[in-house]
Amino acid sequence: PPRVKQFFRVAVFLLNTWLPAAAFWLIISFILAHHLFCSATPCFAFALLWSFNLTFPPLLAMANPLPKSSPPSECLAEHHLREFAEFPSTMPHSLRLRVVSYNILADAYAFWAGSGPHMQWTYRFPLLCEELRRFGGDVVGMQEMDRHFDFMQPFMEGLGYASLYEKRPSKVDGLGLYYKKERLTLKRSKSICYDEADERSQTHNIAILAEFEPRAEGSCPVKGVDTQRTSPFVFVTTHIFWDPAKEDIKVRQAARLLREVAEFRRVGDGSLPVVICGDFNSLPTSGVCQLMTTSQTTQSSALPAPAQAALDAARPPRLASAYAVIGNP
Repeated sequence: PPRVKQFFRVAVFLLNTWLPAAAFWLIISFILAHHLFCSATPCFAFALLWSFNLTFPPLLAMANPLPKSSPPSECLAEHHLREFAEFPSTMPHSLRLRVVSYNILADAYAFWAGSGPHMQWTYRFPLLCEELRRFGGDVVGMQEMDRHFDFMQPFMEGLGYASLYEKRPSKVDGLGLYYKKERLTLKRSKSICYDEADERSQTHNIAILAEFEPRAEGSCPVKGVDTQRTSPFVFVTTHIFWDPAKEDIKVRQAARLLREVAEFRRVGDGSLPVVICGDFNSLPTSGVCQLMTTSQTTQSSALPAPAQAALDAARPPRLASAYAVIGNP
């Protein structure tokens, strides 16, 4: 039943996010209060109030499936859509797909970006919904998703999407992958954590790999293309480490991703087309983007020799950057 389903969504979200956060802030605030008051009773009262103030408002928001407040109507009316870049296909049997990648800024991290009502989830969520509705993507990859079960999944299901979600280890956010059920069938999927193959860094960054098969009855093919012979494809969404000073970590994560994609293709048809989207926290001239498009890096951000040899042996797919079509920002 819908009520039971919603209850379990909220319960899972509570166990994974706000309850650990409440315990953490309770301990931190108790230590701080001890230094301020040097008495057990005021310490406990101060700690309890502080942790309650930090964690209770999000819990109240979760209790209501829809936001109580919304942005002014003129914001929605003047909301301009981003332009789509169109990639002409040279494959004999091609399917026209609309792909969306979006770092939505996790609700838990919004306070780092600024203050004010415009940063509140109840303000941003209607704008996100309107933008995603207008985009009409066939497959959507979202990064910094921490409101999947209580907000985004129900909304996207209402638009006809099925979803995959993977939470980052020891973090409150994760990756969301949403695809139109009438157009695509999920054949298999895999999630990876870059920390598993890199003991030198523990950044908790992840990726989701999925193979989709287009549904002929729901497809919008290129003119003259036989939809019955349209090839499956691999879609990937990822979030690479953020720190600009840690280019070496980001390059190693990109190399791991390319190796994983190559292996994922080999399990199925080794010639499957690949679409990789995500937040790479990198400029088009960076070593990460260079590695993604050429499988090589410059001397300043070069991979260690063993890692480069492993990447070459994996024979990663040849990729083209979206910036080649729309121009560097």
